[in-house]
Amino acid sequence: MPPAATIPPDNNVVPPIKVLIVDDNPINQRFIARNLKKMKVKYDAVSDGQAAVEKWRTGEFHLILMDIQMPIMDGIQATKQIRREEKWRAIHGCLHGPSGDDMTPLAQTPTETPATTPYPSSVIIVALTAGSMERDRVDALAAGCNDFLVKPVTTVWLNNKLSGGASSISSRTVGRT
Repeated sequence: MPPAATIPPDNNVVPPIKVLIVDDNPINQRFIARNLKKMKVKYDAVSDGQAAVEKWRTGEFHLILMDIQMPIMDGIQATKQIRREEKWRAIHGCLHGPSGDDMTPLAQTPTETPATTPYPSSVIIVALTAGSMERDRVDALAAGCNDFLVKPVTTVWLNNKLSGGASSISSRTVGRT
């Protein structure tokens, strides 16, 4: 019997994730989107924090790249809202949180099986900012961001975050579509 063929590991394999780009600057959105597209990563983009919270509520996203300074609702406020709703959901078993939107118990939704329930784990949020002040980093992490990056987002950073450094992302994708 011939030995089994071994396939060398590909260190640039990106897990099947969906990314939400949140930035009010269309140039930044296009740059990130172009790189995600090259890596065959699904994504969506919005231009303010309020729209980000609404998109996040769909349960489709594994990673949010969140600009900090935006109109309507900034990235810090949006992150705090998402984390509040995640906490509320964990405690009360409801799809949406303290804002009062759709307080449907998870057990009454059409997606009640563990493999398909929206929000099985906290979304990863990476704060993006043009400012490199330590206070920006502290505020973002205190709000609930998992990571912090001073713009511009580089192709190398994005590739590392989504492939080689993506073990935390891929471990959170179990049961998510």
